[in-house]
Amino acid sequence: MREDAARGLRMIVRQLNKKRIEVNSVIAEEREKLFAVMEQGKVIMKFVDMEISKCGGLSTEDKVFEQGEIDDMGSVLKSAFSKMDDFFEAQKELRLGMEDEEGGKKEDNLEESMDISESDMNTARVLGVGSGKILNKQMTASNDGEGTSSSARLNCRTKAGGWIGEEEEEGKEQYLQIDMKRHAIVTSVMTQGLFVDDGHVKRVSLSITGRGGDKKFKTETRKVKRQIKKQKSINKVEMVPPHSVFNVTVKQINDDLTQTKEMLGTMISWPTLLKSTPPEKLLGRPPVRFLFDLIHLLSRTSKFGQDQPWSKVEWGNIQNKHEKIEFMDGVIRSCVTACGGEANGVNIPARGADIVTGQEGGNTNTFLQLMGIASSATMNNIGPDTVCLGGENKYVEVVEEMVEETVEEEVEIEVVEEVKEEVEGGGEGGPKFVKEFKIMFSLDGKVFEEAGEFSDGINEAKTFTLTPPIPNVRFLRFVPKKWTGAKPCMRVDIVGLYRDERENAKVSQRSAGGVEETS
Repeated sequence: MREDAARGLRMIVRQLNKKRIEVNSVIAEEREKLFAVMEQGKVIMKFVDMEISKCGGLSTEDKVFEQGEIDDMGSVLKSAFSKMDDFFEAQKELRLGMEDEEGGKKEDNLEESMDISESDMNTARVLGVGSGKILNKQMTASNDGEGTSSSARLNCRTKAGGWIGEEEEEGKEQYLQIDMKRHAIVTSVMTQGLFVDDGHVKRVSLSITGRGGDKKFKTETRKVKRQIKKQKSINKVEMVPPHSVFNVTVKQINDDLTQTKEMLGTMISWPTLLKSTPPEKLLGRPPVRFLFDLIHLLSRTSKFGQDQPWSKVEWGNIQNKHEKIEFMDGVIRSCVTACGGEANGVNIPARGADIVTGQEGGNTNTFLQLMGIASSATMNNIGPDTVCLGGENKYVEVVEEMVEETVEEEVEIEVVEEVKEEVEGGGEGGPKFVKEFKIMFSLDGKVFEEAGEFSDGINEAKTFTLTPPIPNVRFLRFVPKKWTGAKPCMRVDIVGLYRDERENAKVSQRSAGGVEETS
């Protein structure tokens, strides 16, 4: 309990000190303004005193005021001069007192630094300038017209390459400032030079060949990505009623010529097959050649029976009546199978022999209607059982899709070479880095103290240890003193730990210790 109370008291004292510093800063600013006004008043009073002195040498006729009034004004001015001198003397003593107080504050900081333990030093880490945890708006500079302060991150490779200051000007101090937004203990800092490519690369075409100064090319095989159209099979299932053509199902086929004409007309063009001849004229007693052409037209249009031997038969190769009958029987069997087969009640509507002889015109129309349903089912990917009975229809749909694939292609490229300009360190094109700098720190961003000066800065990343560490800081400034090139250039990071994290860790350790004791 006493440790917690002491810790709370220290936190209160720190907050009060912070407020005191802020108030003193405001008072100092207002005092400087008052000094400026007093100085101006002193100049005016000297001018008035000179004018009064001139009045003493004028004749009585030329004087605007009586001599007694002039003497009184001179006395008032002398009294004002005396009081103003006393005021400035008092302010000098006050300033000396404030300087003594600042010296005491430095001693307090030194005492506070003694509070930094070995554990604090071991747990110090990079606070995140290079990683981006420190945001761009937390990074500012004495000159930031080009916005390069946000590029001053260790190991960053932005276009700017880091923070770029201004050319050296006598009496002008430049700085890069990091606002950590929280109070921190800083144990060391890291610096690095400006990021640049290793030399400047020029691309130059090689030898010119041919007339007209043509450039030289060579052929290379390269892997490139291309969008390629590919077919993909998709298994699908749908619930369907018994299949129908022109509202006629397998159970409803008959020998009606008009029904035959209408059903087949949904898949073929009668004028294409018969030109000007009406279908009814041939459907009554269909000639074998007419039936042969009609069957092949339906097969080509719907893809029905394309895997069957009869689909490959040509009219010129049929030699006799027996081959005609065999052709017709093959087509009839395919139609019955495609529509569900005899097991589902689909019977053979006609015999090939009767069709070839022209004896069964009615049965021939029934066969043609069955073929119309079989052809339509093939076009719609409907299976045999579903054609007759309906229900769950499983089918495979082939779709096209665009697929990205890596393929090898031969391409012609211009022959070029890389010419690298060698640069020497420290020259105009050489590495740019800060060789000497100092670190300034502050809690309020107004009053800064120096933490130390460092030399031996190099272009590569280098760590500089602060001795002693800065015990309590929010604003940290890198102030370059010497550098290579015309302008100071640097990338930085900060090593330490945030004080609130440190306090929380101490509380956790004490809590853990208490649990162990009670157990």
